Amino acid sequence: CETEKKQEIIEPLPPVKSIEIELGVDDYNSLKYLMDHISIINMYGVKITYYVSGYNDKIKDDLLYLQSMGHEIANHTRWHYYAPSRVKNHGVESYVNDVLRYNRQMIDDGIEINKFAYPFGAGTPELDAELIKHFDHVRYTTKDYSVVGGGDFPKAINIDGYNLDIDKMREAIELADSKGENVYFLFHAITESYGDGFYITPTELVQILEVISEYN
Repeated sequence: CETEKKQEIIEPLPPVKSIEIELGVDDYNSLKYLMDHISIINMYGVKITYYVSGYNDKIKDDLLYLQSMGHEIANHTRWHYYAPSRVKNHGVESYVNDVLRYNRQMIDDGIEINKFAYPFGAGTPELDAELIKHFDHVRYTTKDYSVVGGGDFPKAINIDGYNLDIDKMREAIELADSKGENVYFLFHAITESYGDGFYITPTELVQILEVISEYN
């Protein structure tokens, strides 16, 4: 009798992991420094997400310019209120309505908005439930480099100069990759001094860009 030929079974290759590394820049006062250094950021092929507070007509052209280069603009509230206190005094609905009115102003000016970040990295579960209806993610913050992923409510690792650790940045990215998770970083101004520690120097900017570009 003929020997049946067994078909070779080809095992599928494991899926290639693809993680998102978001480099966020927060706050209105950071914009002028960001614009001064955007050519360096572009040179490394890194895309930033600028979480803008205090939007007005004076900065509209800068935001549209950033957007035209593939960078992302996100909502960081108009007045930079501390959400838990604001909700306690005025309620969830008032806070959400303020956020959405602010959103609408930027969208009407041609700026696409898909993400939100709480000022001071502080929100509430009640706000989370309402805001996620309108944004791809609602971002918190952390100083802990072991925090990656987070789904709809990620925590961005603060890499302002007072907390910046380049080796830990690499470890966070590698941890995210091993888990198939995304990782989020944030800083504020790019300058030699900002008065309160919430800044990185131009030299630190280059170090950060070099790390992220290794994994892009």
